[in-house]
Amino acid sequence: MMNYPHLAARIFNTPLLIHPAKLDAIVHGLGPRFGIDAAPQPEAYLTPTPKREPGGYRVVDGVAVIDVFGVLAHRSGFDAKSSYIQGYDGLARQFAAALADPQAKAILLNIDSPGGEVAGAFQLADQIRAARGVKPIHAIAGDLAASAAYLIASAADTLSVTRTGEVGSIGVVMRHVDFSGALAQEGIRVTYIHAGSHKIDGNPYQPLPASVQADLQVQVDHYYGLFVDAVAASRKGMTRESIRATEARMFTAEQAVQMGLADIIVSPDQRIDQISKQVNLTIFPRATARQLGGRPMAENQGEADPITTATFTQADLDAAREAGRQAGLSEGRATERKRLDAILSLPQAEGREALARKLAMTTDLSAEAVAPLLDASPVATVAKTGNTDFAAHMERIGNPAVGPDQPPADPQADAAQLWNRAFSKVSGSAAH
Repeated sequence: MMNYPHLAARIFNTPLLIHPAKLDAIVHGLGPRFGIDAAPQPEAYLTPTPKREPGGYRVVDGVAVIDVFGVLAHRSGFDAKSSYIQGYDGLARQFAAALADPQAKAILLNIDSPGGEVAGAFQLADQIRAARGVKPIHAIAGDLAASAAYLIASAADTLSVTRTGEVGSIGVVMRHVDFSGALAQEGIRVTYIHAGSHKIDGNPYQPLPASVQADLQVQVDHYYGLFVDAVAASRKGMTRESIRATEARMFTAEQAVQMGLADIIVSPDQRIDQISKQVNLTIFPRATARQLGGRPMAENQGEADPITTATFTQADLDAAREAGRQAGLSEGRATERKRLDAILSLPQAEGREALARKLAMTTDLSAEAVAPLLDASPVATVAKTGNTDFAAHMERIGNPAVGPDQPPADPQADAAQLWNRAFSKVSGSAAH
């Protein structure tokens, strides 16, 4: 009989975005638990690798590196003999945190995965694609980005691959297993009592009817179309026709770059260094013609240069600078108040208040940019707690009318001070 039916239900008779060889390895490793003792030895993925524990992203020289490794599932899971099951939900939380982290100037998805479940994969890819333009987002296949892993990688601004890496397997696979013959030899017969003619479609204790197989093929084709559309939307050099023409093949680094499935061939360390240099470039003040050793345009035309001929005292310059600074701060505070109000008032912020506040206070994102990020992030669940004895006692007493010792503060002044403090926190300058 089959043990661990909850695991079998996530492997058999369900669409998967995974490399078939890895699926073979999973079935072989878990076969005895499913009652499959004679599973064929897979030809790939047999070399044991050191166990890698799931964790948060790390920031390297301003680049937030998020590791995407192993088999991918809807929710973070378990260590299944040779494969750690990493969840899309955990990756989504890491991505949202890195996006809101002021220390992270860019994000790199460091991918080594054969893919995994359909559920959750497209939501994560949409979340990554929606964040384009907020921060530079890059992905690297080091050394494998197959199926769902490629779906995620393709959503980034750029996709790199190591010299020995592979990408592709843009397809969907489903596997059905029939135990009826083995059970018959053991003298075991399974009988279903059910309502609804399709309730037991694809069960492992009966041969698969042709009509049910056709229905399952429709389901596979549906997810394949979503996969192709998502890659075409992310990889501007690829068309739906060219993606379907890959027929879910895997491609070497050179082939992937030639076909437009990847952009450059580079190692993870080199890519981090490249991205770090791009985002950490020092921005110098705009130099004048004299500072660059040239001549102002007015001199070239034989006219007096108003900048060099006008006379201003240092006090004049300081006063003008201070007036401009005050005007800028005033306008900035007003703009920042409107931005914070817009973000915190978004309907997508409901249930995601903490993330909305973090994005509002630690980034310069507009409400339009924050909305899709919140929409793609999971809603926080808060445990409901009952009233304490003290709270119940206070409710019975009611609110005594106790007057303040001092006159009430001006609510508009208080609000202005709160906005000033918020603006100072975001801009890093003192509010006046």
